[in-house]
Amino acid sequence: MGPVTIIETELLDKIFASVSTLESRVTEMYSELKESKKQFLSVSEACEYLGKASTWVYQNKANIGFSKIGNDILFKRSDLDDYIERSYYKRA
Repeated sequence: MGPVTIIETELLDKIFASVSTLESRVTEMYSELKESKKQFLSVSEACEYLGKASTWVYQNKANIGFSKIGNDILFKRSDLDDYIERSYYKRA
């Protein structure tokens, strides 16, 4: 049997709490990364991505590009990025 280390209960509780917090943050970051890799976005996700209201997104969907599958409207993330680039104005 190897050497034994004695750790105060309070310190051990802090270590466990830190590990638990770290685990939660890693899980959250993984979910965010997985979400950011989605190729197609719903209207609500497109609204969040663009920072616009759903009425604006519906009014501009033809300019952005979209797919309609059944009652669902989907936007390609790349089309949203292209729309932002096309709309970009930089003063010379």
